[in-house]
Amino acid sequence: MKTPVTLVSPDRDLFGNRIRHITKPNLLCLTDLQRIYEEVRIERGWTERNVREILNHKKSPINTERLYFVLKQRGLINVEISTFIEDCDNKTLIKVLKEMKLYATKGRGNNRLTYCLPDIFVLVALELNPEFYGKTVVWLTDSLVVRRIYAGDNNNLLKNRIFLKWGVLSSNYYQTLNKGLNYYIFNTHFKDIRNTGTEEQLRDLELIQSNLAFLVENDYIMNKEDLINKIRQMYSDKFRKKII
Repeated sequence: MKTPVTLVSPDRDLFGNRIRHITKPNLLCLTDLQRIYEEVRIERGWTERNVREILNHKKSPINTERLYFVLKQRGLINVEISTFIEDCDNKTLIKVLKEMKLYATKGRGNNRLTYCLPDIFVLVALELNPEFYGKTVVWLTDSLVVRRIYAGDNNNLLKNRIFLKWGVLSSNYYQTLNKGLNYYIFNTHFKDIRNTGTEEQLRDLELIQSNLAFLVENDYIMNKEDLINKIRQMYSDKFRKKII
């Protein structure tokens, strides 16, 4: 999967709210986290906290040090801590992270969103509230993003097998193919539906694309029409409905 996508899957819920997640580069939406925290803290009587204060180098220098050692372990930084601290003294931590492409703002006005590296997101969640931290760590350790990437890769695998067997086909054919796969997995179809998929749904999509690629490569499916009919039959067997 070469292009970035923003996941809005139900597997990305935090306290019943969605956290937007860009897969390339791997960034989570801090704006969502702050909004959710504001809603939950009022209900639960938590302390008022602000993301920018947590990432303010002068107010919270310990967080600068924590992030340095995380980035060092990730291999994302190769300078000494004194150099990193001095850079943050001169610029601010957020500016340094932006230069490293680990912190970004997208959109304008009311649509302006802030995204950051998951490690930064986790640190902010911990500083906001321990319960936030616990929930964040749990859903960040799932394999949703990996499944989305693999599903995209297997989509390319299937297309490659089709090309090698039957040559160049029209974009309409691939649209029909992907529409059929979406119906088989989700029982519906709309633009970017795969970005809303659960881990289980994406795993199923990954598997079916791999299986179809095998059938095409080994001549169990002989032509492009048979492939579409195969997906129709699979859907019919699963849902007893007519599609594409």
